[in-house]
Amino acid sequence: MKCDFYDCTSKATHKIYYEGVKEEFTTCKKHLSFMKDALIRYVISKFYKNKYNIFSGKTAFELSSTYGCPLYLTRLRCEENNLFLDELEYVVEMRKHKEKSRKVKNG
Repeated sequence: MKCDFYDCTSKATHKIYYEGVKEEFTTCKKHLSFMKDALIRYVISKFYKNKYNIFSGKTAFELSSTYGCPLYLTRLRCEENNLFLDELEYVVEMRKHKEKSRKVKNG
């Protein structure tokens, strides 16, 4: 009798496998969140000590679209460093990106 993997393994084995994958995923997610936070902190520390204390919305959009750094985290780090996040510029950049994507999609 021929059986496939699922039929030949017990539910207990599947549960152990699932818990292991779930744990790895959670750990990976934590590391990724830490890395995004570290990237935002690095960008702020290296590039945003200007006399106006403004964090560019364009840079915030690049962090978001390229590296997946959420806007709320960028906003939080800006507040901690007494920087004003130009959210209007962020929205403008997002609209430009959406329009560009639409043009490419429609040909």
